[in-house]
Amino acid sequence: MKVQRVKIGILTFHWAANHGAMLQTYASMQYLRQCGHEAFVIDYYPVNQELSLKNTLRTSRLCVMAERFRSYQKEKRVAPFRRHFVLSHRYITNRELIENPPEADAYITGSDQVWNAYYLLRGEGKVTPVYFLNFGKPDCKKIAMSVSFGCTEYPQEAQTLAKPLIHALDAVSVREKTGLDVLESMDYHDGVVTADPTSLLAPEVYGQLCDDIPVSKGKVALCILRKQSQGVIDAIHRLTASFEHREVISISDVSVPMWLAAIRDAECVITNSFHCVMFCLKFHTPFMVVLEDGAKAGMNDRLFTLLDYFKLRRRICSEASHATNDMVHQPIDWEGVDRTMDLYADSLRAFLKNSLEG
Repeated sequence: MKVQRVKIGILTFHWAANHGAMLQTYASMQYLRQCGHEAFVIDYYPVNQELSLKNTLRTSRLCVMAERFRSYQKEKRVAPFRRHFVLSHRYITNRELIENPPEADAYITGSDQVWNAYYLLRGEGKVTPVYFLNFGKPDCKKIAMSVSFGCTEYPQEAQTLAKPLIHALDAVSVREKTGLDVLESMDYHDGVVTADPTSLLAPEVYGQLCDDIPVSKGKVALCILRKQSQGVIDAIHRLTASFEHREVISISDVSVPMWLAAIRDAECVITNSFHCVMFCLKFHTPFMVVLEDGAKAGMNDRLFTLLDYFKLRRRICSEASHATNDMVHQPIDWEGVDRTMDLYADSLRAFLKNSLEG
């Protein structure tokens, strides 16, 4: 993509203690810089979102405190990866961004679930429309890139707030097919589906991030986010049981380089993480997907959209009875995956090119 060099501020969940969130931030910034742009990450990080010991202890409910403490420990492990980001000075409120926005020719919001209703309605403990780019000079381009709503039906309260902000953007792309339906419900008809930014960089680039970690083959890696129901746990047990005498390791809370290395080296990965699947595809690692159920089921569309595109929906099991040895050990056409990955990434390359040039 050869366009006129511009200065681009990226606003995303770079502060989240989540491997996928951090790697999509890295990929977005690196790709734009490879294209010759002066790309940086807007360091918006509200105090109430900090995974600090102080915030961890700010509750009287022991179960909540325990969960926060696990997140706090994970944050300490993944935080060193942020040295790869070129950051603006820190903003702790949406108001600060409105009053003193970072200098840029364009702002990009996304990818990830930056438009989830929870953050819009309660991000800073109140309505927080920052990820709809409600700041900046009038002549600054504002682009939504592969954003996710994190659900299939957007609450009416969130729609009322988001609709005028979305219509004010210069270009919008979403990560899931159902994102188009949500946009249509707000009378926005120009959205397109584009790839996750992690598709933009070659596997070798990610391999360099973990090349100092010794290869350790023959393990089954579990990357399961959030507490799961007994049905999902049963599916996981059935899947792991098909790998007799293999060590099963959890990689949900390790550092980013160790997470990448574990996916690189695994005999198989079992996960409910969109980005974990992306890196299985990048590293040619066999995988199986277990779906969310209950209140989180709306998050599954991101996996359906991705695996339908790669014609790999058979790698999904939704119930314990569906998790069979035949499913786990079906071969994957990795050459076909690589060809499809190039096409997948092209959707985002073209969107960025057109949005920044238009």
